[in-house]
Amino acid sequence: PGSMLRDLLQRRFQLAAHVESEPLSAFALTVAPGGLKMTAVDADGCTPPPTQSPPALPPPDLLNRIRRGETPMCGLGVGGAGPNTTVMGGAAFWRQLIPMLGEIVGSRVIDRTNISSADRFTYASEFAPDERTLGPMGGRGRGRMGSQGSDQPRAPDLFTALRDQLGLRLDAVQT
Repeated sequence: PGSMLRDLLQRRFQLAAHVESEPLSAFALTVAPGGLKMTAVDADGCTPPPTQSPPALPPPDLLNRIRRGETPMCGLGVGGAGPNTTVMGGAAFWRQLIPMLGEIVGSRVIDRTNISSADRFTYASEFAPDERTLGPMGGRGRGRMGSQGSDQPRAPDLFTALRDQLGLRLDAVQT
């Protein structure tokens, strides 16, 4: 509270406040050793989604389309099959990926890549949720952590997938 209110509470009710700052956990996103494995694309590097109501779902083979180098649908999405989750971007702004990663890990992600927030990338990263991906878009929120009974092989964890597939590194930090 403001100093006047604090003084009033202290005089009238003998209330005292002690303010402490506590370090918060977060993740720092950097470019991994070996460099970025995504290539910047122009705004026309994707196909606009159809304009219909309700919005169209991404095609089921979108991940394979991106991997084959085909022009993807514009935007950012999260999907999954079996035990895995996939983050896909079609000429998506860099600034869109940062909060998405935060929703996956359930914590703030600090961008330390020096990549312009206006840069656009097309990418796909497939990972298997684990105990470190507890955000609403991670394993717990998507209901797939420890998913059994699928014939699809488990992908690497998020941290390994980001490094190997996109050339990014996500490290826990205290802020």
